[in-house]
Amino acid sequence: MNKKLRKTLRTLSIVFIAFAVVFTTVSNMTVMAKDFKPTALTDGDVATSKISSTDTNETTIDGIEWEKSLEKLDNGEYKITFKVKGGDIQQKPKPLNVALIVDRSGSMDGNKFKNAKNAVKKLANALKDIKPARTVTIQLITFAGDVTSKAYSFGKDEDSQFGDADGNTNMHYAVLKANEWFKGKTNADNYAFILGDGEPNRHLGDPWISHDCVIDGKKYAIRYSGDHIKPTKDAGDKLKSLSTVFTLGYGLESGSAAETLIKSLASKPDYAYTSNPQDISEDITAIIDKMLSTIPTATNVSIKDVVTDEFDIVSDSGTAGVALDVRNKTANITVGDANSSTKEFSFNVRFNESKATFEKDTYVSNKNASITYTLNGKSESTTSFNNSPSIHYVKKVGYKIVLHENAINGATIGTIPGEAKVGTALDANSYVNELEAFLTGIYANHVIDNSTLTSINLTKNADTNVIHVVANAPTKYKITVYRDSIDSGDVVGTTTEISGHVNDVIAANTILAEANAIAAREPNYVLVTTGVTDATLVPGGAENNHIKLYMTKAKTSVTIQMHLDDIDNGKILDSAKITELQAAVEFYPLTDASTVIEDLLKAYPGYKINGWDGERELQADSSKNVFRFSITKMDTTAKVIVVKTEDQQNPTDIPDGSAVKAFTELKATDTFGESDYGSFVTANTPLGYEVVGVNPSSSITLSENEEANTIIVYIAKKSTFATVTVYDVTTDSPVFVASRIYENLKATDEFGPDQYNDFVDSAVPYGYKEIDPRDSITLNETGNDIIINIKRMTTAATVKVVDVTDGGQKELGTKDFFDLFVNDEFTPSDYNQFVDGVLPEGYEVLGTRPTITLSVEDADNVIVIEVARIKTNATVRVMHEANKEVIAENAYSGLYVTDAFGHVHYKDFLDTVKLENNQSFVTPYGEIAKLDVDGEKNVIEIYVRTQSPSIDKPKEEPKKEETVLGLPSIATGDTTNVMAYAALLLLAAGVVLGTYKFRKNKK
Repeated sequence: MNKKLRKTLRTLSIVFIAFAVVFTTVSNMTVMAKDFKPTALTDGDVATSKISSTDTNETTIDGIEWEKSLEKLDNGEYKITFKVKGGDIQQKPKPLNVALIVDRSGSMDGNKFKNAKNAVKKLANALKDIKPARTVTIQLITFAGDVTSKAYSFGKDEDSQFGDADGNTNMHYAVLKANEWFKGKTNADNYAFILGDGEPNRHLGDPWISHDCVIDGKKYAIRYSGDHIKPTKDAGDKLKSLSTVFTLGYGLESGSAAETLIKSLASKPDYAYTSNPQDISEDITAIIDKMLSTIPTATNVSIKDVVTDEFDIVSDSGTAGVALDVRNKTANITVGDANSSTKEFSFNVRFNESKATFEKDTYVSNKNASITYTLNGKSESTTSFNNSPSIHYVKKVGYKIVLHENAINGATIGTIPGEAKVGTALDANSYVNELEAFLTGIYANHVIDNSTLTSINLTKNADTNVIHVVANAPTKYKITVYRDSIDSGDVVGTTTEISGHVNDVIAANTILAEANAIAAREPNYVLVTTGVTDATLVPGGAENNHIKLYMTKAKTSVTIQMHLDDIDNGKILDSAKITELQAAVEFYPLTDASTVIEDLLKAYPGYKINGWDGERELQADSSKNVFRFSITKMDTTAKVIVVKTEDQQNPTDIPDGSAVKAFTELKATDTFGESDYGSFVTANTPLGYEVVGVNPSSSITLSENEEANTIIVYIAKKSTFATVTVYDVTTDSPVFVASRIYENLKATDEFGPDQYNDFVDSAVPYGYKEIDPRDSITLNETGNDIIINIKRMTTAATVKVVDVTDGGQKELGTKDFFDLFVNDEFTPSDYNQFVDGVLPEGYEVLGTRPTITLSVEDADNVIVIEVARIKTNATVRVMHEANKEVIAENAYSGLYVTDAFGHVHYKDFLDTVKLENNQSFVTPYGEIAKLDVDGEKNVIEIYVRTQSPSIDKPKEEPKKEETVLGLPSIATGDTTNVMAYAALLLLAAGVVLGTYKFRKNKK
């Protein structure tokens, strides 16, 4: 028999037994509880088969997909199964390509650029270490007016690759370079990071001149004007199609065009950050965390699952990779790397019915499981699997419905018992037929009190699962109210007959409520409530249950209200009450309450009665006996006097020239202050004056006595200051030199040169002159500026070049240099070109070329450069022609460079050289056209030749040996050499012939 058939037969058996029990019970006239509808599931069935990451209330965790399921087994156990796979994560992670685009324009200079570089290095290092198995390529692209793009280099010289912060902002060029770099990098995880601190002021356009901005082989020109934002944004849209883009706006003004651009470049709104130098490290950390969380690489995956209290783990039921801790109800599952294949793990549990509670009918198999994994090879992450599968199981409890006579605490007539699930809504209305069956016979005149037919939610405590229902006999009652006395008095009113039940208790509060409703018809009478108690209803109808009360005349009181200005709409200032008055009596407030009115007025001096209510009859309801009168302020006048004074005093006589004004149509007790008379004081306060005091104070409470309403306002010259500033206007942009503030001055006074001459004289540097006269000004009260413009004085300098060779004073050249600034240094670099230009060849400057500080007087600015001819030496050397042996030598000193040196200078020396009889000069004279400064180069060599001994024929000079193919020429006539070579040739021929014969004989 299969599982499904067994389950069906078991269900039919239970239904049959239940039907038999009900049928037998009804036949025996035993009242039972109303049947409840059976639930769709029987105890132990699986209510929820599985929970997965694809459910609407779940999300895939970092690319990891999972499923947790529950299956009931034939042996009563349950199998919990986990299925895990990596979704789109590859076992070999995709390459990671990152472009770091960094602003190095001039606005980034200083600590700002230093902090930015540290932040970018932090990002680069985080990406570098993301996972050893992943190929990570990082490109650093920095931009100013130009762009550099290179592979990021890690190491001690990391800072140097960023370059220096200087120049304009051409973000467009940098983004285009990034697009070019990402081109072709498909099947990879591509990311870009852009850091900038300003709005672009350059972009690339079509070339109009040749330029080195090359993108994809095409040259571009830098555009200096136009819309720089749109090209950058267009390039950024392309970048977002090639990569995931994060941006960081560095120190940008909120709402600026630069901030809007940097946010638009990010792939998502939450990928854009704005920062300042103080919190850039915090923001870059957030960017790193967010960037890493988007890179799907999870490894070392493990799951920890804890079974709920109602289930027990079956030991040794886990599959491979599942470690069970039965005592702590924990399963530890080792998944490993999450890849595209599905991995399955399972273990078994049993349901422990003793741990089931009354409150639940479904029980989850395990608590929220937690998954632990390594994300991107770096940080440990833990996330919970929400929800778990569950089974159906219901635990029931007893209840009863009890029927009482006449009241809840009355005698018990009968009881209906039953059993149902905890939490079931039990409604007594469902048992009316069963309850009425108990009322037949002795209780035939009783009926069910429908007001007691209530419902309850069953709890696990059976003693509290009780509904009490009342049955009683009907009757009626009524209530009558009389005037002055019961029965003999006039009837004020009677209620209609009210339904009730015998033995019902009508509470005194209920009786009084009905009586008061009748008493309301006589507003000047009051109900006498003394002796009113609860009433118990008896059989016989309303006449037997007649409840009577009476009324007597009421005491009342009057309230007198004092209103401001208007009786109907004026504010209530005060009130008083007059008690122990008789209702329905005429009341005249101005006479009957005159003393009360006088007492109320005492608290408001300066006021008078303005109107009052007329007389009328008093009501028992004292709230209707309110009589009103209104008061209003008395008319008065105030006076304001404006007095010029240096001392705040109250003069007995108002000085001449004081301003006086009377303010009329004022009201006593009002506040009269600066807002009322300020315009008058302002109009009478001359320029440069201010209020220095008010007597008695700036505002007063007006009195009806007009003499007391006088305010004296004292005015005096305002204290002010003046600033004297000296600017150097030598160039187009003035340069601040010095400034001094003069305080404790008085407005409208004169402030002139005598007061600031000493400062200006000390502030003007030597060599400057004032270009405007020193002025006097009339001081105002808000601050006074005097500008002294100075300009550097110009002067001239003269440079003379003088030849002092051998004590002479020959002037070689003079030049005047104009438009120089006094007190500047005039250095050799200023006049070297002139001196070198007039310096003849062979001359040198004597001493050091001087530097002078230029004076105002041109005559003091003269530089004399002394030059002299350079001296050198020369040597005449007589040498033997054959062996270069020196026969005689003479040195000549004190010669001048560039002069000629010839035989006329050394002929006398040659005359002293004695030659042998067979010797003669080959070249008797030599000449140096221009002597060199290096004496070693100034050498004239005179050669001597030894003649042949023959007197008739001088010995011929040996001819140079000529050779043909390396042999001496016969034409030379050198017989010795000829014979030597002939002998060698004969020897060679003999060797060749001998060798030939030897080989022939050998053969």
